[in-house]
Amino acid sequence: MASPQTPDDAARQRATTPPWPVTALVLLAGGVMVPATTFGGYLLATGQQPAAGQPAAADDARVPATPAQTVAPVVVGGWQALLRGQACEPPCIGGLACLSKPLACTSGLSCIPGAGDDRFGDDEVWALHLSAVREGAPDGTVIDPCRTRKDFWVCRSGTATCVSQRDACGHGANSAASIPVTGTELAREGLSLEVRLGSAAGPLIAKTETIVDLRRGGLCRGFSAKAVGGDVQRLTYFILPG
Repeated sequence: MASPQTPDDAARQRATTPPWPVTALVLLAGGVMVPATTFGGYLLATGQQPAAGQPAAADDARVPATPAQTVAPVVVGGWQALLRGQACEPPCIGGLACLSKPLACTSGLSCIPGAGDDRFGDDEVWALHLSAVREGAPDGTVIDPCRTRKDFWVCRSGTATCVSQRDACGHGANSAASIPVTGTELAREGLSLEVRLGSAAGPLIAKTETIVDLRRGGLCRGFSAKAVGGDVQRLTYFILPG
């Protein structure tokens, strides 16, 4: 059983117990200082100021934004689709749209992408357009077929697929008609052309050597093939998208 409290004990307790107004003030101050300390720590850690009327929470996570990634555009149709385009960034080797080497192409193409030694791809489809059947004169000069107006026909060997010199002369030495060829033939398998006179079924007067191992460098100014037979020395032609 606890001992009864004496008058002296009660007096000592009153002397050591703070009055209630002081206790209430201490509790109030503690309640204000705790959130103030937390908020101040947030400002110190982040170096940011809260928006007006919207105090920031102490545990507000700041996640840095992820930089946007640049994705290279996909050219529909591969590099052949750029040949007549108005945009032609390096590397490129010709065409007026080529930023690194602006060059007017007699083939009519505006952009030759890649390098001059690049080969044609096996899965590519192309068209061979005749420019000129070149004959040699006795004095060693080359005769312009558009002046002599000879009716030359250039055909794929062993076929009736042909283009005419008159067609080429009527379209700025770049025939409207064409002979279909593939990238595989131009790069590896090869093909040959025949020169006939008067029509696709006319007499054979010359034949080219095998046309093979062509490179992109000729797409701008055209290609040339040596011919054997009669006075015909050479054929010039363009390779354009099929």
